[in-house]
This record gives sequence, C-alpha cells and structure tokens, in this order.
Amino acid sequence: MVNDSKLIEKIVRNVIMQLDIKPQMPGGVSKPSLFVHNADERTISRLEENWKVICEPITEIRNVIFLEVSQNILAKGALGLTDDPDSQLLSELLLQGKQITMIPVPTLEWLFSPERLRSKYHDQLVTYKKKLESFGVTFTTLEMFISSGLEKNQQSFCELLTDQEVRKYTDETIWIEKSTIVTPLARDTARELGKTIKWNE
Repeated sequence: MVNDSKLIEKIVRNVIMQLDIKPQMPGGVSKPSLFVHNADERTISRLEENWKVICEPITEIRNVIFLEVSQNILAKGALGLTDDPDSQLLSELLLQGKQITMIPVPTLEWLFSPERLRSKYHDQLVTYKKKLESFGVTFTTLEMFISSGLEKNQQSFCELLTDQEVRKYTDETIWIEKSTIVTPLARDTARELGKTIKWNE
C-alpha cells in the first residue's frame, strides 16, 4: 500500500510537470487572507505586502486583525459585552474561532510592559488583556505584526501538497487553496501524524 501511494505521488508530480504547473512550496506560498478591522489606507497598503487584505468579514477567513483597539473594546471583549458594532463583531469572530490579533491604541501600549505601572486600575486593564488572551487573542504592535511577515502557520499551499511537505510542516493544521492538488500519500501521512488539512477561502 505504501509503495502504491508513493507511485501515485510520483505520477502526480510528473503530470504536474507535464502541465507546466510549478508547485509553490514552501517558499512560494500564496498570501493568506486577512480581515482587517478599523484600518486606514496607508496601513492597508503596508499589510498588503504580506497579506491578501479583506475589509469585510468573510466566514472562510481565519486571520483577523483589530487595529486601534481602545479601552472600550478591551473591556467589552473580555466581559463578553456586545452593545456596539465593534464589540458585537469581536464576539462573533471569537465564537467562530478566528485567529484574532489586536493592536492597541498608543495610549494602551503600556500593556506590553505592565510591570512598570502599579495601580489597581492598570491591573484591571491587564486582567482584561489576559482574559482575551485566554480566548486565543494575540496582542502586538503594528510594526511587530508587519515585520513578522508570513509566519509558517499562516501560509497556505497553492498547487501541490505532497507527503514531504506534510512531514516538514510543523503546525497541526495545514492550510491549502481550493485549487491545491493533495496526493493520497499526503492525506495518509497527515492522518498518521495527526495533522488536519483545511481549505482557505
């Protein structure tokens, strides 16, 4: 069975070569989609270097960035309050299990080094931040987010996913495009290693 799977994978590679389709792995991955909330044109153009930026929430998009996160959204998100459009959207995205990154407004950047501030009010805001982190939200600066570029777990494979790529890939979820050809051996290897293959939007 293993020999048959390897033979099939070899045939698929040969067919792809005959069709002159060049697999884009892993250095030629496609830009992952990113839903951007509350961004100006300049920020969007900077993000577009590494992301396919979407400005409307789409169910299939898994990566989300909230910019200019105020104390209001910080507190309401942590407490599960949904009485304005921003907190309602955040709640919906958290319920959908999206990978959310938050960029706080400049007046809240002290959250990245809270040990410098020692008032009960500051501690309460840090508690809200930690609560959101427990929901899977990541906090960072815009510069850090942009400079991080295409992290491996945000890549999606374009043309061909083979056994070798599955073995090399360190994340538990392997994201692929709808047009990606997945070899039978790649599927078997993913199952054997406990990895899940999912389609991007």
